[in-house]
Amino acid sequence: REYRRLRSLSLDAFHSKHAKVGPSYIQCTARYNGDDGFAINGHYHIISYAPGTRQIRVIGKLGEEPDLVVGDEVELVSYNGERVPNAKITAIEAGSDLWQSERNFLNQANFAGRVKNTRSATSVYYVTLNRAITLPIGSLIASANRIGNGFLVQGCTAGPNRSRGILVKASNGSIINNVLVDNWGMAIKASPEFKWLEAGSGNNITITGNTITKCHDVAIAVHAENGDGAISPVGAHNDVKISGNSIVDSSMPAIAVTSTKNLDLTNNIISGRDNDLVEPWRQNQFGRSQKPNRKIFLKNVA
Repeated sequence: REYRRLRSLSLDAFHSKHAKVGPSYIQCTARYNGDDGFAINGHYHIISYAPGTRQIRVIGKLGEEPDLVVGDEVELVSYNGERVPNAKITAIEAGSDLWQSERNFLNQANFAGRVKNTRSATSVYYVTLNRAITLPIGSLIASANRIGNGFLVQGCTAGPNRSRGILVKASNGSIINNVLVDNWGMAIKASPEFKWLEAGSGNNITITGNTITKCHDVAIAVHAENGDGAISPVGAHNDVKISGNSIVDSSMPAIAVTSTKNLDLTNNIISGRDNDLVEPWRQNQFGRSQKPNRKIFLKNVA
């Protein structure tokens, strides 16, 4: 039988985490909730020591044991935002107490919300990979196959709501023919988030046929930031198609893409604009302060 209407107050309406096979949200509705409409992601963990050896030191998100397993393919992201080739875990074991340099890094890292609990970590884990890597402290590691790859969000309605309409951090998925109305964050966002330690980056993503009205931030955003909050280099995302979407009476820019290789951006219709929808603290994002009426923002895209 059908579920009765569910109420989401201060949280996301639909939230998928650590899925080996991404969820399919088809003809679902998320309205009047206090956070995101649809969210799909996994966990990043902190690489604290990777000096060119196969064994590295890892601090688990929230100070807990990382959800990494022998045999996992892992996504690796440098602190500067550069994605390096994936590797595979061959061994993992509990390690020693944190070094002072690791504590110093955690104490100054730009974490948000409960992720600040990562600063209470007492020990690291030794993770052995199938190849040697060299990465600075603060780089990230995630299980590449437990972040919701293969997702589908189709024919859904999101908004009005306080934050993003659809937020995905996974690969090999599609966001198709959805209706997004009066989202106070981005209507559709594909982006990893360092400050929340939410993985991952996206490959092979299709965003088509969506109708977005009165979005208070960028209507469609595919982007990535590094540990310092700067835009990541090309290649955080790969093979992204944004096509056939309609964006009406929303804030500018209507579309923002950064850090992406092989972008197909075609046949999107942007009509009307209402920059009064933008929250004041977002005025310096995505080039608004230089060109407030720019429809499309691109940086580090190839």
